[in-house]
Amino acid sequence: MTDIILIANGYHLQQLNETIALTGRSGSLNIKSNKMASTIATYYSDELIDWNESILFYNKETDDLSQKLGDVLRRNSIVGIAEKVESQQELLNLASDKFYRLQIDIQQQQEFLKTDSTFIDDSFISEETEKKQTELRKQMQLMEKEYIDVKFNCYDFLSGTLKK
Repeated sequence: MTDIILIANGYHLQQLNETIALTGRSGSLNIKSNKMASTIATYYSDELIDWNESILFYNKETDDLSQKLGDVLRRNSIVGIAEKVESQQELLNLASDKFYRLQIDIQQQQEFLKTDSTFIDDSFISEETEKKQTELRKQMQLMEKEYIDVKFNCYDFLSGTLKK
């Protein structure tokens, strides 16, 4: 018995199955299909999409926190509160700016992974592309950690001003 390993997309595999059915030789073939020759590209793209969705969520949180800081300014007459609010707002703005720049890098990577609307073949993923994906992953992790600190410091500030 001969084993043939075939790596093909779904269309070519279907054609092969039809040919085997016509010749009646399917009993002698062991066909292993890689349904997508772009498994890595698909994984990278899914990861990029998840990061982008997270950034969109963080941007909404940042907008909500900015609104709350604005409310503190309008309601409070505590001396020096404006400088403290401004400090918190600057940290939120800095985080938003870093997320924005990261989104641009994510978009560029997503565009590289596709030709028209189809993922590129994994064989076209260069070492440079892998390094860029790893770099983006590290940047995203770092930004999420930084953002968590900024967010919780802002919440701490807001809750402290409510007590006064």
